[in-house]
Amino acid sequence: TGSLGFVFKRKGVSKFNNEKFDENTFFEQAADAGAEDIISEKNEHTAICVSEEFGKVRDTLTDKIGNPISAKLEWVPQNLQSINEEQAEKLLKFIDILEDNDDVQTVYSNAEISDEVMEKINNN
Repeated sequence: TGSLGFVFKRKGVSKFNNEKFDENTFFEQAADAGAEDIISEKNEHTAICVSEEFGKVRDTLTDKIGNPISAKLEWVPQNLQSINEEQAEKLLKFIDILEDNDDVQTVYSNAEISDEVMEKINNN
């Protein structure tokens, strides 16, 4: 609550393996199901919807496409913040420390790290 309520919104996120269908097919199916945002990446397609429509969107996509890799309510950032290599290294170390804590269940971030920066970090 409070200031974080402006940075993150609770959304339904359903992720599907992209080996079974192409981006256009997923886009059509997800849009028809009621998804408000659709993201296609290397290994997966993601449908994002308002939390109140999560069950309907997930079930519709499951019926038309198949079982998702994951489907759950998540805190989705409203605005991403680009960060440089130095900031990314510090942030990723901090996130690792948080995730290692037994009391922490999930860590969300609004950081946007470019592929080039991630490649530099991974090569170091």
